[in-house]
Amino acid sequence: MVGRATPALMHERDEVVRRAGELSKELGENIEPGFEVFVAKARRGIAEEREWTYVRKDGSRFRCSFP
Repeated sequence: MVGRATPALMHERDEVVRRAGELSKELGENIEPGFEVFVAKARRGIAEEREWTYVRKDGSRFRCSFP
């Protein structure tokens, strides 16, 4: 995480783009792929549980759930 500008850099790009589309429909406004995907609901006081695929520096991937 140190030196990373956005959590989107550690995620699969397709997953972030897909989530942006889902959030755009759910919230009724355009959510761009990037940092806003990770904070859009929290900024609106809405809790979210999510599972993401993280990408390690070596390119390997692992799933992680967040309450």
